[in-house]
This record gives sequence, structure tokens and C-alpha cells, in this order.
Amino acid sequence: MKRVIAVLICFVLAILIVKFVPMPEVLKSPYKAEVVETWETQNTPFRIRVDKHIERGGFMPVLGGAYYVFQSESSKNSNQWREIMTVRHDDPNDIPREQVRFAGDKVGYFFMNSDYAVTNDAGESWRIFKICEFLPSSEPCKGITDLRIDADGRGEVKIYSSAKYKDNLKILQTTDFGRSWREK
Repeated sequence: MKRVIAVLICFVLAILIVKFVPMPEVLKSPYKAEVVETWETQNTPFRIRVDKHIERGGFMPVLGGAYYVFQSESSKNSNQWREIMTVRHDDPNDIPREQVRFAGDKVGYFFMNSDYAVTNDAGESWRIFKICEFLPSSEPCKGITDLRIDADGRGEVKIYSSAKYKDNLKILQTTDFGRSWREK
């Protein structure tokens, strides 16, 4: 009987601890926490904003990275920011301002790691892509080093890939605002 009571007391204590004692950060999965930096730029008909969120939780919080939330506001939806893309980076680097670009009044794009987003209707709609999907599946992809898309839809992307244990810079071209790419 004493054993049953002891087990019940331990069970109740375990429930109370789980319910009321906060979980240490190291036991939580990494998550997007507070905004630590915001940057905004605009073209005449639309604006792009990037919020940098610090990463919290995870096994090694000291090595935490950051989440970068790319948003857009079009002239038709003034003061209504819409989230387009979120990218997590291992390091809490500065907001990649040089990776947010405009080409004319209607075309805008941004890129980070291997992700990019493009609009050709002044921010009303966006298409999001992973550049690695345009490489052969057997070829690893490290990410975009530079991207250029012109107002007519033509452009070029430079990608670091790893081919046969040797770093390799690939250059792809597009004629349709980055919907498809072919090797240069």
C-alpha cells in the first residue's frame, strides 16, 4: 500500500512540474523570437520590409541564428504588410539589404540562402522558389551568391554548388522572371 501511495505522489508531482515549471530553453525546439532589426525599402508602387528575428531555444542557444521575414506592401493595399517568405540562417547576420532589388516599377525580387521570391505586378503577387530545384538532383547546392532579374524577365543567377568534392560556381539564365532556369 505504501508503494502505491508513493507512486501516486510521484505521478502527481511530475504532472505539477510539467504543468507549472517553465521548460528550459535548451529543451525547446528553435523558434522565431522577438524582432531585433527592421529594414525597409521601396519602389514607387510598392515597398519591401525585412524583419530580423532572433532565434531562441534549441540545444545550443549560444550558437543560435536568426529568422529573416520578408514582407511586401503594394500600393493597392497600403499599410497592409503581407509576409512573403521566411528564411532561417545559422548565424545572426545583418539584414541582407543588397539582396533586395527592384527592376523598374513592377518587378522586385529578393534572395537569401537558396530561396528567392519575385513579383512582376508591383507586389500584388509573389512567386517563391528554391534555386536548388533547378539543378540535377545528384548535384548538391550551397545557395545563391548573386541574382539579377531585369524588367523584361531576363536574368541570371550565380549558385555555389559542390561537384565531385570541389566547389563550383554555376551560372543559370532565365527569360521568364525566374520560373525556369537553364545553364549558361
